[in-house]
Amino acid sequence: MPLGQASLPWTSWSSCFGSSRRVVAAKCRTKKLGLWLEQHAPELSQETLQEVPRLVLVASSFDLDITTTAVFLTRKLLMEIQLIRVQAYRLKSGEVVVTTSKLFPPPDMDGMVLYPEAEEEQERKLERTREKNTVARLIAARALPDGAELRFSPGSEMTTIVRTEVLAWVKEAPERAKAAWRNHPGAPLIWAADGKAYSPTGLVKHIAARAGHEIRSIAGPRSWKDSSGRTLPAIADASGD
Repeated sequence: MPLGQASLPWTSWSSCFGSSRRVVAAKCRTKKLGLWLEQHAPELSQETLQEVPRLVLVASSFDLDITTTAVFLTRKLLMEIQLIRVQAYRLKSGEVVVTTSKLFPPPDMDGMVLYPEAEEEQERKLERTREKNTVARLIAARALPDGAELRFSPGSEMTTIVRTEVLAWVKEAPERAKAAWRNHPGAPLIWAADGKAYSPTGLVKHIAARAGHEIRSIAGPRSWKDSSGRTLPAIADASGD
């Protein structure tokens, strides 16, 4: 497809909305993008876009970071990943021979063991990525006004024993369960208990630590709910409708 045909119709977006509000603009862009995809990529649909992607990486070599990441994504997200090594040789005759070999997944995939610290680091990276996506969507859509009250209400993202003990500590002082939202990408929550700014996950970990529990990885945005009982990811999902 020529580059000119593949470019999105950015200049035509201004004609489809009269308001300057970001939410209206975002919805308009989504509609235009959907029409563009129908025209240039008819094989894509809501169903296919939700499928777990299949990745094939081709290189002359792969370091430990790549292989451990491949193992992690394959196990945790059930992604289909292949690592293909390509090597080139020049024969005495001057001809170039290229060979390929599949390094991953190996035949004994089930027997592979990640280093514990490597798996924990991948968990933390995935946690940060998810949180940034949720906060970014909330800010882009202005789904929550500055000062909106949120309540600490952890669910299955925290084990039952830890959740029970943390909530018992929180109930000792009502302000411990409250946070005010602000449209800030890095630290959108102001904790009522100390007036300091935190990320959703950072504040969950801080509260748990104050209650005597260290949490290494948790989906923090799911622990904060608005007055309607919606979690931050649920609010972000609704803002994209």
